[in-house]
Amino acid sequence: AMFIEIFLDKIFLNYFKGLEKRLILTKIFSILLLIFTLITAFFRGANDIANATAFLSIVYGESLYIRIINGIGMALGLIILGRRVIKSVGNTLIELTPLTAFSVQISVALIMSIGTLLGIPISGTHVLVSAIIGTGIIRKIWINIKGVREILFTWIITFPGAALLSLTLSLLLS
Repeated sequence: AMFIEIFLDKIFLNYFKGLEKRLILTKIFSILLLIFTLITAFFRGANDIANATAFLSIVYGESLYIRIINGIGMALGLIILGRRVIKSVGNTLIELTPLTAFSVQISVALIMSIGTLLGIPISGTHVLVSAIIGTGIIRKIWINIKGVREILFTWIITFPGAALLSLTLSLLLS
């Protein structure tokens, strides 16, 4: 995101001077942002559905129906519960404009697509938050350190927490 932000800054912001040209630039990047958001969602879905269905494929085999059912579950989760995560990541770390959001989104789309095409499970949230922070650093935008700290803390406790829960459940079920 940092390199893309530098590139976009040099190319577009130096060329588009004045309010009218900046408004045109904002409209263009709003459309591009939508396109790259769809690309990111496609590859995040491909990566996340693979993670969610990996264990079911052991029991039921590689089934399109299993992937569809998990995809529906993920979509419902986003629609019903995703609002709070969207707010915490999208609105509290830095103030995003269409140009900075595009920079973040194209970075996430590139990294998620490469990882997914290589068959590497990647955390889309880690990639997204890192891209947001990188863009904030390059643009010298205020970064909500408290919000970053909270996200980092949850990342740190997630790994041992999941391992401990899995260990406990395995012991109880065996």
